[in-house]
Amino acid sequence: MQTLDMSWDNSPAFWASFGNLAPAAQVLVPAHFCDAEICNGGFYQLFFNSTGIFAKSGQQAFIVLGMPETAALIEKALLWFSQEELPVREVRIEKLTSHRAAIELRIPDAQREDWDPFAALDDLYYEVADRENGGFVAAADRFAEG
Repeated sequence: MQTLDMSWDNSPAFWASFGNLAPAAQVLVPAHFCDAEICNGGFYQLFFNSTGIFAKSGQQAFIVLGMPETAALIEKALLWFSQEELPVREVRIEKLTSHRAAIELRIPDAQREDWDPFAALDDLYYEVADRENGGFVAAADRFAEG
């Protein structure tokens, strides 16, 4: 059984370990981490945390799982970052925190809807991922069963 290098960085070793996983795991791991992070704290949390490294592969995984609407929402969130920014957690964090700080300077009592660039997408994700193709858990289970 192959295991995933848990360094959670953008290193060749990390991606080599990911590439050595079973093909089904290469779909289910990024889809799971994307769904878990988004459902726990929204797209902001996904991109802020180390698991944001799976955002692009998670978007592609939802297509494989028969959830193109869900994949399209993730893709829309991905557009907030450049291709160079996306794989590097420290860069994602800097962009997110700088954006929030700029908003909070203009709006001292800013609410999450003010500073979170993904707030509107979060609710759409919850609705779509719960409905499309029977919902994420059902779609992932069917995929895992082959």
